[in-house]
Amino acid sequence: MTTTVQTANHQELVGLIWSIADKLRGPYRPPQYRQVMLPMIVLRRLDSVLEPTKEAVLAAKTKYEKVLTGEAFEKAIAKVAIGENRKQPLYNLSEFTFKKLLGDSEGLADNLRAYINGFSPLARDIFDKFDFDKQIQKLDEANRLYEVMQAIASPDVDLSPAHLSNLQMGYLFEELVRKFNEQANEEAGDHFTPREVIRLMVNLVFCEEEVVFKKGIYRTVYDPTAGTGGMLSVAEEYIKRQNPDANLALFGQEYNPESYAICCSDLLIKDEPINNLVYGDTLGLKDAKQKSNNFVPHDGHSDKQFHYMFANPPFGVEWKPEKDFIESEYQTLGFKGHFGAGLPRINDGSLLFLQHMISKMYPAPEAKGDGSRIAIVFNGSPLFTGDARLNFQVSEERLARLWEQTAFQNLATSKKRKDEKAKQLEIEMGQDLQKEIIAALYCLDGNKVYLSREGFVKDMEKVLKQAGLKLKSPVKKAILAALGETDPEAEICQDSKGNVEPDTSLRDTEIVPLPEDIPLPLPLEYDRKTGLDGLNKLVKVHCLAYLEAVVLPHVTDAWIDFDKTKVGYEIPLNRHFYVYQPPRPLAAIEEDIKSLEADIMAMLGEVV
Repeated sequence: MTTTVQTANHQELVGLIWSIADKLRGPYRPPQYRQVMLPMIVLRRLDSVLEPTKEAVLAAKTKYEKVLTGEAFEKAIAKVAIGENRKQPLYNLSEFTFKKLLGDSEGLADNLRAYINGFSPLARDIFDKFDFDKQIQKLDEANRLYEVMQAIASPDVDLSPAHLSNLQMGYLFEELVRKFNEQANEEAGDHFTPREVIRLMVNLVFCEEEVVFKKGIYRTVYDPTAGTGGMLSVAEEYIKRQNPDANLALFGQEYNPESYAICCSDLLIKDEPINNLVYGDTLGLKDAKQKSNNFVPHDGHSDKQFHYMFANPPFGVEWKPEKDFIESEYQTLGFKGHFGAGLPRINDGSLLFLQHMISKMYPAPEAKGDGSRIAIVFNGSPLFTGDARLNFQVSEERLARLWEQTAFQNLATSKKRKDEKAKQLEIEMGQDLQKEIIAALYCLDGNKVYLSREGFVKDMEKVLKQAGLKLKSPVKKAILAALGETDPEAEICQDSKGNVEPDTSLRDTEIVPLPEDIPLPLPLEYDRKTGLDGLNKLVKVHCLAYLEAVVLPHVTDAWIDFDKTKVGYEIPLNRHFYVYQPPRPLAAIEEDIKSLEADIMAMLGEVV
């Protein structure tokens, strides 16, 4: 019953705060509401925590500021402000509270700034990352600051510790983050990962884990792309629900200041350490300019390993800003660094984050280590990105593949069926040609890796000509197929007309609805008269618009092969004719099972 009441109260508060956000309509569009509401909710919660000790803190400030400085002063003030109830230092040295601020509507904006500047350093940094000063000015100029603060200060919006525990307030804040992020309609792969996706990842990581549920166990959880902290909080919630005595340390890094502020707010509200969350670029920036906002231009946990790691790295985003740093580390450190396995194409850095996480794994239990587990979200780009990029090498392994190519095998076959001697002679001549081809290819440097197909073909033609060999096109294609391997660093392959060649192994098919204004009926034809050219003209612009809107944001180098485009009608039978049949009641199924069991026992009785 208590849980039901708490849940109802939780949803009531969320709905109330959501309605207050509508007061911003006009100066703000709905996707921008979070820029005001999230820092305002954090401010109201911190004020509710600190208000009971405000007078004592001001007295302590007068007492200690002449005899203590730096960290000693902060610890002394924090002890007065929060006593033994909280572990993380929190205080405010200004004379204001939320209620006192509302007593001076004319000076509200300046007083609010002074109030925020009076917070302890970690809390003040959160509001700096929110860039809340800019919102205060905008609200004040639009005459909405007092109205919004008054609504949030209402007794109905009770965010005090007496009404909401740290954990309950954390859940409330996370729900608001989710709703505001959905309202903002973030681009795929950015900021916000749906909770159901996170829960799936967490369940997969912990489904066979037993150690983490031992009483008093210490474990670390890490997210190199922390965002608003959803993966960290859901993983913590999952473990704590089944093992309240577990000692968990949450670590992360985030380069977006607003996301970092939201994540830190969640941790501070729940009275958990913020110092383990780093503001900076996980992959690294070379020759980064010094910033005044504590930005870390490299891995902020370079000396650490972690037990559990989760990430939804940004996809379809170029890593050009980090290119110099990453390439330098790759060339100098190799597998001793983060990126030893190789570097992906410049517009898909997901593999970089995966390698980063792998570098932070503990040795496996078989090697007397704790072991680590990783869950990471990848988009489909590595599966269906369209251009062909191949490297070529005349190594023993690749030459062995040449014998598997049908065109090369056919050199030593014969179509002569009646004349056995002529057939055998043709086979032997083909076998000799195969050996001559292999011998000619051995003349190329076996250690050289060609990143250009054009360069490799040029050298190949040279050695074949020197050997006096003139090969047909299918055999040349067989050689290229055997000696080539996909390589994102290689040059894009082009045909004789300079058109980009597709990598057919990465081809994907999209079903696109016909344009609403297409003239019907379609000019369909049959057999060899397909009318494809005419149909393509009707849908080409529509398909290109679909590609730009739906595909290119995630796969920047995708393109359409209109020669393989099919236009027509589809009748989805299930959608139109399927009739849902609800499952039978469990009681009826149970009765059937009992009846079958009785029949089986009776039959066994007859046998015995």
